[in-house]
Amino acid sequence: MSELDTITDFTAYLDRKSEFVRSGKLAVAESEEDLVAYYAVRINEYGDHDFTHPDERPWSEGERIAISKTFINFIQNPQYTAKKRADEISYVWDELIKKFSGHMLDGTSLVPDGHSYDLKQSETALRYMAKENRFQRRIHGQAVVGAINIGRSAEHFFFRSMIGAPGSKGNETGFFVLVFPYLDWMEDQGGYQHYRKKRAEIAVTYGEAMLLQCSHLKRMVGVSLEPPSKDRGSSEDLLQIEQRDWTPEEQREIKDACKAMGIAQNFTENQISDQEFPELEYAPDATKQRELGPNRKERRKAKAQSLKRNQKKR
Repeated sequence: MSELDTITDFTAYLDRKSEFVRSGKLAVAESEEDLVAYYAVRINEYGDHDFTHPDERPWSEGERIAISKTFINFIQNPQYTAKKRADEISYVWDELIKKFSGHMLDGTSLVPDGHSYDLKQSETALRYMAKENRFQRRIHGQAVVGAINIGRSAEHFFFRSMIGAPGSKGNETGFFVLVFPYLDWMEDQGGYQHYRKKRAEIAVTYGEAMLLQCSHLKRMVGVSLEPPSKDRGSSEDLLQIEQRDWTPEEQREIKDACKAMGIAQNFTENQISDQEFPELEYAPDATKQRELGPNRKERRKAKAQSLKRNQKKR
């Protein structure tokens, strides 16, 4: 089951397979891998992978199919290779999950002044990160790596958020990354621990500002980190901020804090869309290879539910 290596992808497959088998539409399957391959290249009207009809039409009453040799065709398709290559950056998200799990177990998480450490909240934030499927992790991985590359050369810090548009699927949780380099002059301004607490404080303020701006969100999960350095390692912190009915006084305090820190004043917004199976400029043996992923008809049908993330950056 290496093709379904996130908990969300795996459980979604099990649910859809169970429904498919119980429906009586499956006559026989040669292997579990063949079922996975059949499922992986088809989507339903909601934009989710599913066991839809092979001829892209509704099922007839009593109709049954046999599924065989789909897996070998699946892994030999050039688009499968392109997907695997595109997914490589998604494992940056997996590495962050592992690091934060280690911080929780080792007790090395820090919180800004005026806040208390909440192990349960850290665990919840980690669960929201882990709920992202492989395709979403690819989008997030691209955002994180891009932010690190920009933040590495920044004189101050760089912020980027990944937020689903209102009405889009899975838009209740927003994510962000704050890249904040540790500069030489900070040694005389309280040292590394002071820097790390201030970094967390700025991250909290950014998260609150995003919740004020995006009322459709229920929470923000943020990662604040130092770009990796050859001379010194790096550190990263995780936080979660819940949406609430902000009082006028709280709104003023957040806006005043943003102004004092010089953050969250102007954002550049980009709409990001991608395809799980990247299209190829040309396909060798095109007559023998079935295009992977949704076809044009399926893409139009699922357009309203397609994954689109707004990335906002300072």
